[in-house]
Amino acid sequence: MSTNNRVFEEIVEIKYIDRDVKVFDKVQRCEGITRDTNYEISMDINSEIYPMKKGALYTIILAKSIYESKTTPKNFDYELFANTKSTLMDNFEYVMCGKVFQFSPDKKRDENSEPDTLSISISFGGLLFQISKLKRDDKTGKPKSFEDINLDDTLYLLMKKLAK
Repeated sequence: MSTNNRVFEEIVEIKYIDRDVKVFDKVQRCEGITRDTNYEISMDINSEIYPMKKGALYTIILAKSIYESKTTPKNFDYELFANTKSTLMDNFEYVMCGKVFQFSPDKKRDENSEPDTLSISISFGGLLFQISKLKRDDKTGKPKSFEDINLDDTLYLLMKKLAK
């Protein structure tokens, strides 16, 4: 049985880096817009390892596993990892593993309106990643394109810069 572990795949253009304030020396807060869906992305990146550039395009994937069609073991096993011929990581420059910690409504348009969009927040060891402006499903209350994601799910963020 083959399953696709990718739950989100998009191209993001970085619009701002450290727009509000720079809090940590080796962390960039990058904000951008996805090309096809117009979702807003905000992410903290270790700039010492992977410096990002304003105006650059990046492919990002959120996946439930580093393998294309099987699950990642809960406990890291070096032997299993070392003997694996290929993973999704082979095609990317920057990879993080984190947990979904929040589904929250986006800011209300006015006091009387119920927001119809949501944000998903993921923590990658304290580096935060958020996708906003997700359309809410009327039946589940969750974002339509993220129905398979739940609180406390482990997700992998994979990124690479695209040539313009």
